[in-house]
Amino acid sequence: MTNARLRQFTSGSVLLVLALTISGCGRADDPTGNGAFAPSGSPPPQSPVSVASPLTTPTLGKRQVDKIVLAQYRKYQQLYRKAYATGNASDLAEVAADPLLTIVTDDVEAMNTKGTVLRFTNVLNPKVISRAVDFTSVVVRDCVRTIAAHTFDAKTGKKLKSVPGTTFDYQARFRFDGTTWKITEARRGKPC
Repeated sequence: MTNARLRQFTSGSVLLVLALTISGCGRADDPTGNGAFAPSGSPPPQSPVSVASPLTTPTLGKRQVDKIVLAQYRKYQQLYRKAYATGNASDLAEVAADPLLTIVTDDVEAMNTKGTVLRFTNVLNPKVISRAVDFTSVVVRDCVRTIAAHTFDAKTGKKLKSVPGTTFDYQARFRFDGTTWKITEARRGKPC
């Protein structure tokens, strides 16, 4: 897994999101599809996210989006840790998408091929540092503190290698997939 592959933040995605935002008008629950304003009595029940088109945008406020994305970040870190400890990355699809999902899955499988697992303990302190105007892309920054990391033989459980604790800057991009936000890109930076 290389830092160069993890650093890819595409500007084309941002332009696509902006184009979709500008072109999206009307109500998702309008049966006529003409986008006309036609109030009738009480508003329709609201789901957490309304579906406006195959490529949807969230309809939540900034605080709600931040809360959901930070929860997804913590869940990703938990499942990431579990993937390396068990040698099974299948649960990561709940919170991660490509290209990052493939990168991590391939790395976990490479460790499996070697017959090793990695166990570590991280302390997290994430913050949302930026978000697209329509909230379809959110960036989280964290100063991750790894207390300890150990590589074990997967069959015998024998400790093979220990790495001392460290801290590092970590940035993660989450993209809205029509249902929720999933981490798609991550970059590990300098000590923090």
